[in-house]
Amino acid sequence: MAPGHAQTDAPASTYEPNQGEPFFLLSDAVIGSEEQARVRLELTQNAAAETIGGVDIVLYRVQKPIEFLTAQKNLHRMVIAAAPQQEGLANVLIHLWDSWTQQARLAWQAVFTKEARLTVTEDAPGTKRSPQLFEASRFEQPPRFRTPAAMQAITRFRYPLTKAATIKPPEGVKLPGSSSEFKLASEGNVYIPLGKLAPGLYVVEAALGSHRAVTAVFVSDVISVTKAAPRQLLVWTVNRLDGAPVGSVKLLWTDGVGTLQSGNSDDRGLASFERPNPEQSYVIGQDARGGVFITENFYYDSEIYNTKLYAVTDRPLYQPGDTVFVKFIGREFTSARASKPILSGDIDLTAFDPNGLPIANTRAAMTAQTGGDTSFQLPQNATAGGYELRLGLGGQSYAAAFRVSEYQKPHFEMTVLPDKSDFKTGEAVTGSLQLNYPDGSPVKEALIDLNGRAQALTLVDGELDYAGQFPLKLSTSALTTDINGLAKFSLPPASVPSRYVLSALATNGAAYRVRATRELLIERAAALWSLKSNKQFSDVNEKIRFVLTPAAANPSSTPTRWDWVRLEDRATASGALSVGPSSTSPSSAGPSSASSALELALEKPGTYTVTARDADGNVLAATSHWVTGAGVKPAAGNIDMVSDKPRYAAGETASVLITFAEPIEHALFTLERDAIEKTALFAQGGGWINAKRLTPNQWRAELKMSAEFSPNITLSVAYV
Repeated sequence: MAPGHAQTDAPASTYEPNQGEPFFLLSDAVIGSEEQARVRLELTQNAAAETIGGVDIVLYRVQKPIEFLTAQKNLHRMVIAAAPQQEGLANVLIHLWDSWTQQARLAWQAVFTKEARLTVTEDAPGTKRSPQLFEASRFEQPPRFRTPAAMQAITRFRYPLTKAATIKPPEGVKLPGSSSEFKLASEGNVYIPLGKLAPGLYVVEAALGSHRAVTAVFVSDVISVTKAAPRQLLVWTVNRLDGAPVGSVKLLWTDGVGTLQSGNSDDRGLASFERPNPEQSYVIGQDARGGVFITENFYYDSEIYNTKLYAVTDRPLYQPGDTVFVKFIGREFTSARASKPILSGDIDLTAFDPNGLPIANTRAAMTAQTGGDTSFQLPQNATAGGYELRLGLGGQSYAAAFRVSEYQKPHFEMTVLPDKSDFKTGEAVTGSLQLNYPDGSPVKEALIDLNGRAQALTLVDGELDYAGQFPLKLSTSALTTDINGLAKFSLPPASVPSRYVLSALATNGAAYRVRATRELLIERAAALWSLKSNKQFSDVNEKIRFVLTPAAANPSSTPTRWDWVRLEDRATASGALSVGPSSTSPSSAGPSSASSALELALEKPGTYTVTARDADGNVLAATSHWVTGAGVKPAAGNIDMVSDKPRYAAGETASVLITFAEPIEHALFTLERDAIEKTALFAQGGGWINAKRLTPNQWRAELKMSAEFSPNITLSVAYV
């Protein structure tokens, strides 16, 4: 307002508490004492944080962490009762002070005339009214929550979210053709730093207006590695920085409802809990320095060791009103090496239609020697669709299925009969088409159109897949059945592993056409030659004998050259190769070849592929070989383990080459099958295994095979 015009009243207060916005607060991992602790906050809108000035953060230290965690019903969502507090009188006093100041100014304006006020302000400009005098009061947004009674606050601050850096994807991770940009960086997705914290358990409370969230922060220099078995949980506690085992760590195993077992790790950092494993459990640990860590475990019991019940119907498709015949067989598997006949008893069978309504209920006797069988009739108005058989035996539930549909059986049946159960590349695909009437008599002089298509196969991540989307036409043939209802066919051989799709359309001139299809998988043919070494890994410059033998009598091709490639740098070498009882001349490139043997002395450590080829360069045999020594590294985070032989007899000593991606001082050996049978540390051994360091990141382990290891057993290595 201009100095010559008096205002008659002060503005009213427009203050309203800011309610804030909902948000999420979480911690990403267990933090080391030398790391910067932080929590992650996700907020959909920043407007509320900008008005308030930021999010209020309070950091609490938990005095009794084990008791605190076991009292939580859900360790993924900590529950700490909120302690709301009143706003207080600060904003009231701000408003009263501003209002009284404005009203006092207005009162003095009313005392003097307009001309007097103008004269005074012209002579003394400092008496003019400030432009900010009648602006709205600047109210504060005090915290809505106070410290809970059972918590001890270490620090509190208001973090300005509007000035925080948004969390962005790591740089350099974009892959051509990938969906690396499927989610853009969100403005309200930020990290809130907490600084370096001493080992222990902390609770972070964040408040934005009336909205509040809490999360736990675990700070520890000790972490745990767990291994679960049906009735066992093995815990290995190690230092997170150097991987050294840490003993005397207090451990508690819980399923989130109660304590399953508790104990302390020994001087090797190992603790074993013996009891049935739940599907989900947690290991809570506290070390001597007060550091607290937690490990979540998931265990799903194998169905291998259980009673297996198999049910089969007399056919997969039925019409309404048909009788369904069901046969049962079963066996009980008790371990990896033993099984026993199923216990005799009664099987309760209930059939359900596609709507989930029961249509039949019966009971059948089950014996270990003959199994069991039963039958039931479908209703005349049975609904078309999939039907389910639910079986009950010995407290266990099993299921089987069949289908019901209105269909008309063809006038005759056509069956594709390949001459072999499996075909290989290079072999002609031959077979017969058999046509029979429902009474079993052959369909003579029927006309058949046979269409064959081929599609190359490939392996993607170890899984069989199709190399192309559509199969290519292979051949079309017109066939006629003989007096026995048979028509022979022959398709050209496949040069690569393929899928053949045969489609036949037949007619006998007096009935509708009948169609039959059959899919055949053409596998890669067995190698004509076999190339094997006396052991799968060797030392640098150690002579290794590779034996080359024909896989079948009179092979069509003979090896004439050898070559090897070192996978680490793609270095290669090759030479002439002679195979035969009279061959004794050595190769000029280094190895010597006599009869069907090849000796190589590889000069550099690494992974090699040794190949034998014919005169046209075709691969006839190949094998892999590893040479120990520095410079061999697997992919980051991986461990390569190579045994000197693919299989062993009881009493033999197995030698295993173990290569890490980085230099390792401490690691854990375990021998596993139905349980963690044996444990040992690299540096100490365990009597059953001996380990020797070859290079900073490569070890050789030797263990003696026992008859108890049959038919197989797993050697596992873990490190931090």
